Amino acid sequence: MIQEPFDFRIRTPKEVLLLVGDWYNNLVNQVAAVARYQWRQKIVDGIRGYIFYGEPGTGKTWAAWKIAEVLGLIDLCKKGYEAVVFRDCADLASWRYGETEREIRNVFKKAYETAETLTRMKRDAGVLLIFDDAEGLFLTRSYGSKLDTWYIAQLNVFFHEIDFMDTSKLFVILTTNRIDLLDEALKDRFVSVKFELPPKEVLVKFAEEKLRRFGIDDEEIIEKIRREVFDKASTFRDVHRLITQEYVDWIAKKYPL
Repeated sequence: MIQEPFDFRIRTPKEVLLLVGDWYNNLVNQVAAVARYQWRQKIVDGIRGYIFYGEPGTGKTWAAWKIAEVLGLIDLCKKGYEAVVFRDCADLASWRYGETEREIRNVFKKAYETAETLTRMKRDAGVLLIFDDAEGLFLTRSYGSKLDTWYIAQLNVFFHEIDFMDTSKLFVILTTNRIDLLDEALKDRFVSVKFELPPKEVLVKFAEEKLRRFGIDDEEIIEKIRREVFDKASTFRDVHRLITQEYVDWIAKKYPL
């Protein structure tokens, strides 16, 4: 439900944790290269963006933010420019008739305004729009009569914005756990990339990096987490849960009240 005006600074991380694993880094660099090329070369009708899909906790949203960082957009956000527009699709949806359609139009309108500002400043950048959990808003029309006309209307508004999008100014990334629920016409408009479950060695490297950033250098704890990751973790989210609990226990033991 739409309530107060959106403050992009709340959703913009100060730093994105270093990606680990060649596949993730190659993807980030490839997508960033496409966006940067289209912005620099003023490609008006190029690739509109990507759909990142896969199981929860496989790094889809994380990769989208890393792309923003590689493009230098997070630094621009810190300076007060909304160079990254992040929307959770569940937050975009409203029960009020026509409100979701207005918000979709407004998202793109503001993005274009920011892009024009960056152009006037001679910044070599555009605006990245990230729509998280896209299945919450862009459900396939194959459900037929099960979908109300207002739902079809908001889908069509988004299609219109995408079809007439100036790719020399904007770039879009959608993430979803359920690509099977997305409308086929939506998938046709983007490049789709599947995020598989990360290899165990990637999860271990991720865990080691998280521990380091938490200031945990106890080799016994690090080795314990390595074993637990191999035995219990399948996703980055699993690793985060393991390390969060270990971090809490470590602080309680090291710094008792």
